[in-house]
Amino acid sequence: MWQLDSLNSVLKEKIMRKYSFYSLVLVVYFFSSVIFSSISFAKDKLYVYAASSMTTVVDRLVSAYNTNNDIKVVPVYGGTGSLARQIQHGAPADIFIAANRDWMDYLTENSIINRDSVTYLASNQLVVIAPKETKKQLEIEKVESWLALIGNSKFAIGSVDFVPVGTYSKQVLDKLNLWQAIQPKLVFTKSVRMVLALVEQNALNVGIAFRSDALLSSKVKIVATIPVSLHQPISYPLAALNNKPETLAFFKFIQSEQSLGI
Repeated sequence: MWQLDSLNSVLKEKIMRKYSFYSLVLVVYFFSSVIFSSISFAKDKLYVYAASSMTTVVDRLVSAYNTNNDIKVVPVYGGTGSLARQIQHGAPADIFIAANRDWMDYLTENSIINRDSVTYLASNQLVVIAPKETKKQLEIEKVESWLALIGNSKFAIGSVDFVPVGTYSKQVLDKLNLWQAIQPKLVFTKSVRMVLALVEQNALNVGIAFRSDALLSSKVKIVATIPVSLHQPISYPLAALNNKPETLAFFKFIQSEQSLGI
């Protein structure tokens, strides 16, 4: 009986060792798979964080680049302030395209972006938009003209704190001394594309958008073009967030003649 117990003990020990060995192999295999898949994922993708008003342009740039390169460029769009905060908190961005200088300055001042890597890619213009069927035009210096255009509806602009089109819009309304009169009618959005969507869907009668966005839509009309003297110059700063070869290659491509044509 003692010998049988001893034999069982030996067998159990061998089985346990064998089981432990295979368990260890499985664990090593699992973590190796995770690590190597993560490395592969990181190597194969390049993240471009871009202001939503650059959506159409960046989509075309990415499409052109992905056709001839192994690295897959993935665009991430949103309000510039929101994207900047995500980058500040560790979002995996490789390239950042902002819709104003302030948020790019914010990241350089916090040592997240090297100021020497910042360049300027494009410019834009502010316009007032309304649904396509709108008959009225707008005299931008007259509060009565704004209120008549808004009617019983509301007026969409971007968030003045996080969305550049909202920041520029407030500068315009302040300069025209209209902010206090129009503020009760305002609806603040998270991006300029949301301004466009609200007016396209007739949810709101008026919005301030970038000309580039307004021209993309067949459902809105431009009822006024805002003079550049009423706001800070609208520019799109571009920055590389690291020195990885694939980042620098796409950064160079964005500034190429092919890209400038797009």
